[in-house]
Amino acid sequence: FIEHEAKVIGPLTFRQFIYLGVPAAVGFFFYFLAPFYVFISITIVLGGIGAILAFIKAGGRSLPGFLMGAVGFFIKPKHYTWQKGNNIKKTEQTTYKQDDQSERPDKNLKLQKDSKIKTLSMKVETKK
Repeated sequence: FIEHEAKVIGPLTFRQFIYLGVPAAVGFFFYFLAPFYVFISITIVLGGIGAILAFIKAGGRSLPGFLMGAVGFFIKPKHYTWQKGNNIKKTEQTTYKQDDQSERPDKNLKLQKDSKIKTLSMKVETKK
């Protein structure tokens, strides 16, 4: 199965919308709170980061998923030690004696010629 996210807001998925909407909201607040050159610089940087996170794929995965995998790889320990152990198991050879044919409990079993279902199907097919 190919998994893909549904387009929720226009041509964007919800995740892409959030990646683009959060920098836009931050830029909107900086428009009123900071000087114009600070607003422009912060909006360009945050908008670029949001666009990269929303649209760039690395290795067939979204960039945030790829980055989380990379961070997990770098955080996990990579030192593996191998210790030689005595993993050889010794087995004993056992011998079994053959059973006497007279001691077998299934010697008195009778074979049934046909099952009842077979005979019934034969009667239905031949109408006898």
